[in-house]
Amino acid sequence: MIKIDVEGREAQAIKGLERILRECSPLVVFEQHFGAFKDGRSEVIEFLKQNGYTKFYSVDRVPST
Repeated sequence: MIKIDVEGREAQAIKGLERILRECSPLVVFEQHFGAFKDGRSEVIEFLKQNGYTKFYSVDRVPST
């Protein structure tokens, strides 16, 4: 499992993991703000798809604690 929390630099971080993604297919957890989506698409999600990822889960709202 890989957790990415890089405050807006998700695309750069995920691209640096390309070999690991292809060879190991780890579960990837990351946060991405709505502003990172252009025309309903995300650079990170598209990159993950190109590397064999097909299932994605979204949390739209986290309850306050």
